[in-house]
Amino acid sequence: MENPQFPAVTVETTEDDKLQNVTSVRQAATFLVNGWPANRGQAHVMARMACIAALDGHGSSSKARAAFIAAAKEARIYVRDSAWPF
Repeated sequence: MENPQFPAVTVETTEDDKLQNVTSVRQAATFLVNGWPANRGQAHVMARMACIAALDGHGSSSKARAAFIAAAKEARIYVRDSAWPF
C-alpha cells in the first residue's frame, strides 16, 4: 500500500478545537476512523471508501482528498485547504 501525499487540508480536531493539517491519504483515513466527531454522515462513508481505494491503488489521492473535504464540510470541521489564498 502506498501513502499518496496531497495538498494540506486543515480541520478542527475534537481535542480542544485544535487544528490539524492532513497531507496524505493514510493520514486522512486515520483521521476519519480515529479523530472524527460523532456526527458521521454519508460523506464520511464516501471519504472512507475513497481513502481505502487510493491506498489499495484503485483510486486517486485527488479523489480521496476531495471526498475528505466534503466529509469535513458535512461534519462542520473543515477550516481550509491549501488552494485557498491566505
